[in-house]
Amino acid sequence: MNTKITEAMSQWNDDGGSQLRSMAVSSAVEKIDEEDRVILAFLGMSVISLWDDLPAEQQKKILNTEAIRDAFDKAEIKSRLERLEEHLKPILGSS
Repeated sequence: MNTKITEAMSQWNDDGGSQLRSMAVSSAVEKIDEEDRVILAFLGMSVISLWDDLPAEQQKKILNTEAIRDAFDKAEIKSRLERLEEHLKPILGSS
């Protein structure tokens, strides 16, 4: 493996990346519907695209794995995704 990639992965893990991966698995992310995964991917790309413009406090809040873990409720996430999908329909031209 490329040394720069190895170093980047090590840094990612040191910065909590491995915790994010285990949290995603423990939160059953792989069991989320394909449609919901598309919305989550859109949200993820949006956050990444705007990351540098976010205030540091908001960045910390987004990455607060303890708060996310404490607030995780599959039914609530599904409900929020459904509401978001309704907001995205006009933007994405979905019917």
